[in-house]
Amino acid sequence: MVHRLALSLALLLAALPAPSPAAYPTQPIELIPAGDPGGGLDLHARMVEMVFQQEKLADKPFTVINKGAGGGNAATAYMVTKKGEGYQLQINTNRVLLNALKGTTKHTLKDMTPIARLTAEYEIWVVRADSPFKSARDVIARLKENPASIAFGIGTAPPATDHLNVIMPAKASGIDVTRLKVVAFRGAGDLATQILGGHVAVGSTSISELIANIDAGKLRPLAVSAPHRLERMKEVPTWKELGVDVELAHWRGVFGPPEMPREAQEYWQKKFAQMAGTRSWKEALAKNELMDAFAPAEQFQKELERDNVQFRELLGTLGMLAPAP
Repeated sequence: MVHRLALSLALLLAALPAPSPAAYPTQPIELIPAGDPGGGLDLHARMVEMVFQQEKLADKPFTVINKGAGGGNAATAYMVTKKGEGYQLQINTNRVLLNALKGTTKHTLKDMTPIARLTAEYEIWVVRADSPFKSARDVIARLKENPASIAFGIGTAPPATDHLNVIMPAKASGIDVTRLKVVAFRGAGDLATQILGGHVAVGSTSISELIANIDAGKLRPLAVSAPHRLERMKEVPTWKELGVDVELAHWRGVFGPPEMPREAQEYWQKKFAQMAGTRSWKEALAKNELMDAFAPAEQFQKELERDNVQFRELLGTLGMLAPAP
């Protein structure tokens, strides 16, 4: 009798529908800016976190984990260890392409899942407020006399957009770029400290990286890599105004781990598209002088592949391209 009851119970349980899996996401999300606290990538992570909260888009909270070592390579390497998972989001820049081309990391586009491009901004040259350089023309003139006479500071290891913003104007001005002195620091906070301390004469970085010091009057911008003067920095000329044919934009985008589950990919593609359309996000962009450059995953992927070809050619010209394996 007991055996028959147990068998009947087992058959009854087997006939019941299986419980539905919990809807994604079921746990907090690691939001990983590939930069140190206080820098532009950290700013983006904090903006994302703030807007998701304000607009009630967050089904689970974010945990921001900064991984800026190795010019952002530490963040990508960490994401690779999460292959096949769906609870990590990296915020990175075009360094994901440049670093692989330079050979500072073995991880390439195949090792990440593009979710969305978020923003773009232009690059600036900045000096300390009391610098003897009154314009970018003064800097270019000195470099023409001696390309190694000025120490440039950038906020991340080259090659990166900060670095290209030194190389491209100099090259376009006929300067021997192989003799330029460029010093990489650990993030925007460190870069600002070095400029203010007089350890480097000129800084090259994205606008948002040093906007607080510019607004405070501690740093003075000399040139911007935009096609036209920016509303917030009307007094700052473009490179083209200065007779230098250079235009350069720096983007930030979101990536998941390699082989991220489709459910997670679709979830975050939808969420970031919603975020990009909110008033809170647009206000955050305006406050930090960032361009809305939202691109969904498919478009982002195609543009990454296009940029990879262009960067390969540029680094080859500079002699910075890693040897083919």
